[in-house]
Amino acid sequence: MSQEAGGAVRGPAVGLKVYAVIGLLLGAFSLAMNVLGTGTGFGSQDLPAGMDILNSPAIGISMSLVYIAVSVFIWVGAGKMAELESHSMVMVVSILSMVPCVSPCCLLGLPVGIWALVVLNTPEVKQAFRS
Repeated sequence: MSQEAGGAVRGPAVGLKVYAVIGLLLGAFSLAMNVLGTGTGFGSQDLPAGMDILNSPAIGISMSLVYIAVSVFIWVGAGKMAELESHSMVMVVSILSMVPCVSPCCLLGLPVGIWALVVLNTPEVKQAFRS
């Protein structure tokens, strides 16, 4: 592993791991609230007729499980980034961390994802990755 590339990816990898832990905690909290019946799915806003299903606990539980799965995937990808493995997976993880609809903590995900993408696209980091 190139020392320069390893040092370059260390910061974004840690940022993605912190982001993943926050997402996992928020997803677990959301799941618990929806299982207990205190979650409100997409919220209590007035929805058009026939769309009130979006406020059901099933939707809230499903979204919580998506958040948890995405957070685990980002954690794994951050580990791959730190080890300079699977450049394509790490690119997907970096982009996924910036998508607000599938990640519960987009305020942190956007800057960390951009940072990771900038570092991943430098020539020395690209060359240091194994597959």
